[in-house]
Amino acid sequence: MRRSVFSAITAIFVLLLLASTAMSMDAGMTRSMTGKVIGVDENGRGISISSMVGGQEIVAGAIVTDATVVHVKGKKASIMDIKAGDRVTLTYCYEKNDLYAKKVVKR
Repeated sequence: MRRSVFSAITAIFVLLLLASTAMSMDAGMTRSMTGKVIGVDENGRGISISSMVGGQEIVAGAIVTDATVVHVKGKKASIMDIKAGDRVTLTYCYEKNDLYAKKVVKR
């Protein structure tokens, strides 16, 4: 029960992040951000990270697809190898009215 509540809250949080970040991007635009992982959807279909920029917290969330490239310490990995609290660089783009993770790198 506790896990399903956490999963539901995480999913809602990721969707809200996607909506707010997508509003500030043009179609086809790609951005990268380095920060701390807030969460990864338990099904591996979403990731959100936060970073402090100029004293202000910036949050980005993206949908993870089969085309998303994930590397951990220089080796190919799965999104499920990324955990909350990890420091990663997330490269994402705006397509089809959503943000999609192109690459996630944990050093």
